[in-house]
Amino acid sequence: MRHGKPHSVLGAWLECYSAETDGTEAFIDITAIMPGDNESQPDVTLIVSPEAGGQTSVSEDDYLTGSPELAVEISHTSALVDLHAKKQMYEKHGVREYIVVETKRRAVHWFMRRDGIFV
Repeated sequence: MRHGKPHSVLGAWLECYSAETDGTEAFIDITAIMPGDNESQPDVTLIVSPEAGGQTSVSEDDYLTGSPELAVEISHTSALVDLHAKKQMYEKHGVREYIVVETKRRAVHWFMRRDGIFV
């Protein structure tokens, strides 16, 4: 319940956003292969199509390659990982925005890339 409901709500939010915003697509639990063969599977992801200036593509074997524009993690017991190791990986590999929803603390952390780092 602590993960499933926020996961559903955030997926619906980004799907609605994508439906109204040309050149974007929302995904749940999609594997992204980022530079250096780093793999991640954010809970919810939003990408911008390459034609609209996005930084991802789809590989021949149907994986998202490149760094998504937005990665979202719902965090109940994984806040330390999500706010440190994952945040550093997403920052290093060019994710433009990163959201961590901490269900225990009822907190949302929204990081945006400025001058190459998350603020």
